[in-house]
Amino acid sequence: MGLKVATFYYVSVLTFTQTFNLKDYRSLVLPYAIILVVLSMVGWMGTNEVTLYMSRYFPLFAIIVVGGTTLLLYLANMARRQGSSGGGKKNEDKVNQN
Repeated sequence: MGLKVATFYYVSVLTFTQTFNLKDYRSLVLPYAIILVVLSMVGWMGTNEVTLYMSRYFPLFAIIVVGGTTLLLYLANMARRQGSSGGGKKNEDKVNQN
């Protein structure tokens, strides 16, 4: 679990750095960590709210997000395949003619 959090943290800082065309990501590591810690503490009043969220709301949210993302990627793949059907033949014919 710790490696996953560290990886997501590194990628998010690196993405933020690249988005704003900054030279080095290392200057953002500590401020970004402080902001994340403060936001994580402000989000919950106590462990009872976390327990309620994890037991009641998170399963539905997770099913929607995971299922929706999977369905969206599947549909995008199907649309992409349908749009390029026969495209490979045309490119092969052009190569063979040359």
